[in-house]
Amino acid sequence: MNVRQMEVFWAVMRTGTVTGAAKFLGLSQPAVSKILQHTEDLIGMALFKRRGGKLFPTREAEDLFALSESIFDTVEQMQRAVQDLQRGHTGRLQVGVLPSLATTFLPDPISDFLAERPQVNFSLKILTSHEVVARVARNQVDLGVLYGPIPDASLHALDLVEVEVICAVPATSPLANRPEITPRDIAGERLISFNLTSPWAARVATAFEQSGSTFHIGVECNHPSIAMSLVEAGVGIALLPGAFLRLQDYPGVKRLRFAPRVSIRLHAIYRAERLSRLGTSFIDHMRKELERSGGNPVGP
Repeated sequence: MNVRQMEVFWAVMRTGTVTGAAKFLGLSQPAVSKILQHTEDLIGMALFKRRGGKLFPTREAEDLFALSESIFDTVEQMQRAVQDLQRGHTGRLQVGVLPSLATTFLPDPISDFLAERPQVNFSLKILTSHEVVARVARNQVDLGVLYGPIPDASLHALDLVEVEVICAVPATSPLANRPEITPRDIAGERLISFNLTSPWAARVATAFEQSGSTFHIGVECNHPSIAMSLVEAGVGIALLPGAFLRLQDYPGVKRLRFAPRVSIRLHAIYRAERLSRLGTSFIDHMRKELERSGGNPVGP
């Protein structure tokens, strides 16, 4: 028996009639009758007894049907799985992300994404920028979220939003009343910042140099939330990407514009040939979150 013959036999057994099987399979009644007759001729035994225009399965047919049930149950499960994958409702998505974005930007998009797809297995890998790029390039994660520029030209970098560097000062500081902060204003202060290997910290250092000031990092901190907590504790003044930080979490901190303006781009990176429907959907959720938050611009 080939697959088509097995399918017709199974459908006749399941529906009880040739007419029902034809409707179930989308075939004509004569086509089903012909395939069924050919099957019986091929295996050399009757599968049904025909009395009064009705079919009655033989004992052999009952035995074969018990075996075919497990086969076609698996086929139905596969068909449902394909449909779920097509709709992006099942599967696995692995995302590599910087620590700062994992705690500030991504929680809401992840929550919305999984609320629509409760069967999806979501894996969040907390990595450095170098590791995010390397793992996407090696197909170890499906998607990366990090600040640019992206050093690997083989990866597709989707621009999500421009993020401005801000200056965070204690709310009690005399500097908190200024509309913006320049390098000269904070040249003598203890500065909290990422190290100079980060692209935006290097740009801030250039801004200091061009103003005739020295960019000296007093406290190196690679997590914006922790940097804000240090500012609130009076440790120093922080220069950091200002997006996604909720001001209500830091009532003792005033966030000010930094002049000259320094900005960086937030990207989603992936291998174009490997971007799945789940990956595309998650990017859409990140974009919706950015639209909803307005990119969390600098300001009160």
